[in-house]
Amino acid sequence: MVTFIKIVNGKKVEVIFSYRESCSHVYKTFNVYIDDRKSNIRGLVKYLDDPSYPSIFTDNTYYWRPNQKAAGRRSREKRIYNEVYDYMIKNGFE
Repeated sequence: MVTFIKIVNGKKVEVIFSYRESCSHVYKTFNVYIDDRKSNIRGLVKYLDDPSYPSIFTDNTYYWRPNQKAAGRRSREKRIYNEVYDYMIKNGFE
């Protein structure tokens, strides 16, 4: 789980993201809080420099199948985390 925080015009924008694959399920958590109040991707876009966010933020992972091999699952987790991390850092989050 990673947490990104940015202060914009005196408002605290916090994004919590988690992605994990087990043998049989894919788990994703994406939460946005603006001034400690729950928001969504539409609320977050207002505070982003680049509004073309990664698709994993809005993808429905309910029907996704995890990779059969553990190495494949860890590889996809790492790739997704890196994509999200790079995007959030590029947009000024810490």
